[in-house]
Amino acid sequence: AGMAAQGAQRRAFVAALLLGGAALLLTWLGSSLFHKLLLIQLQPWRALWLVQLFSCIAAAWLAARFWRRGPFYRILLLGFLAASLTLDTVGGVLALLLAALLIWQARTGKEIQLSKTSIVLLYLFPLLVAVLWVASSWLMAAAELTSTTGRFENLVYFTLGWIKALLAGAGSGVIALALLLAVWRYGPDPRKFVHLGAVAGVLFLLFLSIAIWYRPNPQDAYYEQRALQDPIPAFSRQIPAHALVYWENDAKMSWFALGRANYASKLQTAGIVYSRQTAIEGKRRMDRLAALGLEDGVFDWGGNASRLPEAGIKGLVHVCHDPVLDYVILSKDFGIGVMERHREQTSRQYFYLYDCAYLRRNFADTWPDQADKKN
Repeated sequence: AGMAAQGAQRRAFVAALLLGGAALLLTWLGSSLFHKLLLIQLQPWRALWLVQLFSCIAAAWLAARFWRRGPFYRILLLGFLAASLTLDTVGGVLALLLAALLIWQARTGKEIQLSKTSIVLLYLFPLLVAVLWVASSWLMAAAELTSTTGRFENLVYFTLGWIKALLAGAGSGVIALALLLAVWRYGPDPRKFVHLGAVAGVLFLLFLSIAIWYRPNPQDAYYEQRALQDPIPAFSRQIPAHALVYWENDAKMSWFALGRANYASKLQTAGIVYSRQTAIEGKRRMDRLAALGLEDGVFDWGGNASRLPEAGIKGLVHVCHDPVLDYVILSKDFGIGVMERHREQTSRQYFYLYDCAYLRRNFADTWPDQADKKN
């Protein structure tokens, strides 16, 4: 859009592009080249949200200007839409090729002549991409619903989940493009019902966004409403205020339900980019948690806990042999070292409190890794 526009529009589009490029450059200089912690902590890459905003405006401007110039331009514009829907695969390369063609076309003014058969086939490509995108969002919503409830019975809940899946990807950009095009096309229209329709469409999308965005699950509602207001008596009276606790796959329960520091979790490793010491210590602790066969034992955010060994008393003893850890809270009762139990309100599941000091005193660490080191 910046290369095809003129005047103030061109300067706005180019400025947004330069801002995004400068943000990525600073990120690369601070992280990969010079390892400057201050530049990393500034998080310059977050400026890319402005580039995304301007990209929606640019896409609407391109469509408004070039759509009526012929089938070749329309195919290019639909190709950009297909690229935005496939950014996780071939969309980036496709967008670069289409941008080069559009810039060349806009500057030379020589439209490439295509046969009717070629035009039909080229139209089918973005249509196929759009159908696959809608179908994949449908499957994502169905998988999420069946994984949480185990059945497929609430059509309204499923529809909201499907719309959420659509908007989570490129769907928000598609809707923004459609809305901007409508404003561009019908803004000068003097008819009142056109303006009322545009306002109604904007308000509908606003309320839909709010409805989809604010859907807290019961666990999050518990964190927000009960945070430190009603600490779990069965556990809090046993755990000193400055103790270090591990709660099974749920650091927020340690923080908000108990008011205690949490030993390690995937959530806590989000800050490793800012500290070498945090990264090393986080890796050490999560490697130890792998003995419990839990998600927190997988250091890779995309990893799968199913490849870990099943939790056993040997794994629990191995975890508790870390001298910095005071207590472990698990959903499994091993019958040894249990101090208290508590039935969690949202999941209706029992959790058991283990005293690591007791396990360290009375049980040797016979985890396979330790045995290999001794041999």
